[in-house]
Amino acid sequence: MTKQKLLLVLAVFAALAIFAFVSKNVQIDTIGELEEEIENETEKEPPNEQVQHHPFVQEMTEDEWKHHTAQLIPGFEWARELGLTRTYDEKWMVKGTDKTFKIEEIWYSKDYVAMIYSVDIDEIASELERPSWHYSIYYNEEKYLQIEGQRMSNFEDDRIVNGRYHQIALFPAIRKEDQMLVREVEELDLRDMTITLRGRIYHLSNQKVPVSFNADDLEQLTVEMDQKIELDENIRITFKSLHIAPGYTYLNAVLEDNQDQVMFIRTSLTDDTTGHRSSGHYTNDPSSEEKREEVAVKSMSFYPINYLPTNLNLTVDSVEMTNTEVIEFNVPIQLEEDKTLEPIAINEHYNGIVEVKSREENRVVWGITFEETGVETNQKVTTDMINFPLNSSKFKPSNLISYIDDRGQVMPDSSYKNMGSSDTTMHLGIDISTLPKETEYVTVKIENLLFETAVNKTIQIYENE
Repeated sequence: MTKQKLLLVLAVFAALAIFAFVSKNVQIDTIGELEEEIENETEKEPPNEQVQHHPFVQEMTEDEWKHHTAQLIPGFEWARELGLTRTYDEKWMVKGTDKTFKIEEIWYSKDYVAMIYSVDIDEIASELERPSWHYSIYYNEEKYLQIEGQRMSNFEDDRIVNGRYHQIALFPAIRKEDQMLVREVEELDLRDMTITLRGRIYHLSNQKVPVSFNADDLEQLTVEMDQKIELDENIRITFKSLHIAPGYTYLNAVLEDNQDQVMFIRTSLTDDTTGHRSSGHYTNDPSSEEKREEVAVKSMSFYPINYLPTNLNLTVDSVEMTNTEVIEFNVPIQLEEDKTLEPIAINEHYNGIVEVKSREENRVVWGITFEETGVETNQKVTTDMINFPLNSSKFKPSNLISYIDDRGQVMPDSSYKNMGSSDTTMHLGIDISTLPKETEYVTVKIENLLFETAVNKTIQIYENE
């Protein structure tokens, strides 16, 4: 072979190599025929025996992964059985790579959307190399929600299935401006998508993913009722309806509270056949469409019962109510040693013992311990919740602490220091740096002191005939 022919052959091989390299790295949005070529090429490559995944990165079969996700997402397994989840076959190319991204399965429920997705990745040597998907959800052509790598699963919950890294993403179901649920959603409009692979950011094209969600198709059990429980002469609860579906269980009830004392109602549902017990509590339900002039319908939400029960009993375990009396006492701030104040009468069941620590670095530390008087009661003081005037909750704050200086002015937000609490004691601090040096005392006001009262009343609310 002459020198010229040899150079010509080498030039041809070089051109083919360059063409293959450019073709492999071209940025595209759909897979088509190139996906098959990439997969065939991958099959020919010998396995990389040097790949060392992080110890948390485990491999699973598809069946094992389904069981795994059912354990992580309440109601997922039942939703699958009812055909409420949706799986997908299409893969999207990750621009600038030969990797693909795929949404494996979506469950669109009344409260949240669970999305399982997977991506090609060669090796994950540390948690920092874990893939991170960023995206925005649009509704009616406006950005509804921006997700910055939000996931439901922890690093140790991710798995490799069929050579692809699987993760779970979770975000709230779409609601209108008035917070009412959008009851029908045909597709998810995903935009601004990027995925981080081994520290590098890559782009994905915008996609519309069909979900076909209809809230009216979700509920598997609805029971209308009209059952009452009287807690005392001022408080009555009337249970109106029970709702069970994959992912949520709740009761609608009307609460009559003549003195506006009730803060929380702790309840439980028990299936006598299976022994299943689900704890719940009552909260205001802003999405409830049933309203009354004087008393509003409340929603008592429970940890989901993810099957059709045989029978259900409802137990009102306890109710937390606020004290109607305001507690006031003066904390001296010109102390050279610790001091215990005279006992304060809280109610017939409790006294308050106030201890004041000596002044240090412009701060006075004090604590109040609630001691039983000896009169038998099923009440106990709830001290694990402390609120200050800066509280912005729309609900009436319980255990509300206010500091008032000797001029009658409420002290600024910076004056309040929560030092923690125990079962019967609140520990707090007062920042006195803004007070005149001659100030002798600060008045402490405690409003809506919270008490938990045991109830333990049970009614049967459902029996499958």
